[in-house]
Amino acid sequence: MTGTKNVEENGSMAIVDGVVEAVELASADELVNSNIKQSSEKKKQKPSKKSLKRKYLVAPHFDVNPDNVTDRIGADDIRDLSLWLLADGPAPKWMAVTNPRGIKHVVIVLVPGLELPMFGDYDKLATIKPSPIMASTPELNFFKNRFSYVWPTKVPGAKDRLYSPVNSFGSSPLTKIGRQLRDDAAKNNAKVQLKAESLLLDHAKMLENNYPIHPNTCGNSKKESDEWVDTRKLSDTEDVSIYAIDCEMCTAASGKVLARATVVDMSGRTIFDELVKPDEQILDYLTQYSGISMKLLENVTTTLADIQERLCNFISSNDIIIGHSLENDLNVLKIRHSKVIDTAIIFDHTRGPPYKPSLKWLAEKFLKKVIQKGDGTTGHDSSEDALTCIELLKLKLSNGYQFGLCQLTGESTLGRIKRHDNPLTGESRTTAVIDYGNPTWHQNSADEVISIQDDDEVVETILKKVPNYDFIFSRMRELEFKAGWAINPKGFQSEKTKNEYDNQADENEEKEEGITKVYSRLNERLEKLYNGLPDNTAFIVWSGTGNPKEMRELLRIKNLFQIEYKTKKWDEIEHQWADPQVQSLHHATKIARSAISFFTVKSEGSSEIPKVSKRTNESQPENKDAEDSVQITKKSKTF
Repeated sequence: MTGTKNVEENGSMAIVDGVVEAVELASADELVNSNIKQSSEKKKQKPSKKSLKRKYLVAPHFDVNPDNVTDRIGADDIRDLSLWLLADGPAPKWMAVTNPRGIKHVVIVLVPGLELPMFGDYDKLATIKPSPIMASTPELNFFKNRFSYVWPTKVPGAKDRLYSPVNSFGSSPLTKIGRQLRDDAAKNNAKVQLKAESLLLDHAKMLENNYPIHPNTCGNSKKESDEWVDTRKLSDTEDVSIYAIDCEMCTAASGKVLARATVVDMSGRTIFDELVKPDEQILDYLTQYSGISMKLLENVTTTLADIQERLCNFISSNDIIIGHSLENDLNVLKIRHSKVIDTAIIFDHTRGPPYKPSLKWLAEKFLKKVIQKGDGTTGHDSSEDALTCIELLKLKLSNGYQFGLCQLTGESTLGRIKRHDNPLTGESRTTAVIDYGNPTWHQNSADEVISIQDDDEVVETILKKVPNYDFIFSRMRELEFKAGWAINPKGFQSEKTKNEYDNQADENEEKEEGITKVYSRLNERLEKLYNGLPDNTAFIVWSGTGNPKEMRELLRIKNLFQIEYKTKKWDEIEHQWADPQVQSLHHATKIARSAISFFTVKSEGSSEIPKVSKRTNESQPENKDAEDSVQITKKSKTF
């Protein structure tokens, strides 16, 4: 509702625009006195918000009427709820929040592998409203005990693909303040003559993009192995040179390995171009991308160590290296260098960070030339790619810092949270990301990013850090790996479960028995986490996506068909792709885009789930100062 609030009084409760508030019971004398007041004095009779807040402010909770929910919520709704609770986001229209100011922390845990049928006899695609949890999976009774509803949640994407829900959560619309900050930065940058040094990645950006870290960058960097080398200063009086590097790679058991290294100088001349014989057996030459084949490497004897020595003999630690997603090249070269420029970062993707533009697109857009013409059949030319990076850099230096950057219409969600103060402390909001590997979606906006190895460490780290942070985003992945939604990277499993995973390699072990154990462990971890959270913490569990396995398999077949179509005769094509496969892909993508989520507020006495209010889904004012509502019990409602 808008305008003057509509109030219904019922005993000691008042319903103000669908938000439950507590009011004092008036005495008989007060009622008589109120009846003889003039109508002009009615506003004075209404208890002030400040008075209500002072007298009755207690535990916050979420409240919802499923009948008023008309569609699935999405990643943007979860993001906006977090922003509304901690910053300046719009009030949710799909859920009412009693006493939002009372929420001190927001903790979101992503748990891929959870599906709607685990919690009741529900259709993944047909169900759009929040639905009661029926506990059809006994090992996951945590959800039945702590939440009332499972929420069907849509994943961003298209007919034949899904987009990262985490990236969607991590980017939010630009506010008025954000636009002002953007415009001020653009004006300041326009006044400065752009130099290559101004485009160097700082330490934080290098970490965010998985660059190997040179000792000059942070002063304390340990090599991963003896195979790695560092560029060194070659002369006290040398000038700074700029080199573009591009590498071609093949796949071995350990991952990507170097097969070709090319260097182009600032004049556009190729000064180094060598094939490399990997030390390991090659599993896939990736010819359609690299142009490398068994025949091409047949008589090559040059090793990785030879390449490293030759490059470090003319590239000084003072020089600048440029490349496109250069971290991939430096990682296969096993060379650490401190001064790098990345064309995938100094030019924007049309959708903005954290997405990155392809080199092919940048060449067509800004250089008006077509590169990588192999179209998946003959691979890339590393000399051509390196030269393109040089040309893009020159264009950027000539046109200024804003050249190639989209006018931002969005900003980091975590950065937006941090821009606001905690009303209890008066200090800026604080955020943390606790995740596997090296998460980058937060756009360098988290106060702390902690890399973990297993789900037990997730729980321990959240409980350790949550008292110090207003917002925490984390992820549990054991179920995701066990369900086959993702491949378990090497090292991402706890000592506690290593023996079990080893035993599961036995073909005689039943898969269902293994998944049941994973359910039980997940249940225990979530219960431990919930019990350890501080009171008045909004706790959100979110699957992120639906089951992507069928979609990925069909996309794999489609990709193989496209390669075969370009390289083989029609009667030699092994993989078929026609309308039935297209329709199957569309259906599989709908399933992959069907996630679920759960919402509750951990508060004192919140072990019971009260009945749902019938008046919960009216529009809520965006200004929480005018909207701080209260309740008269200390039992939280959970959804």
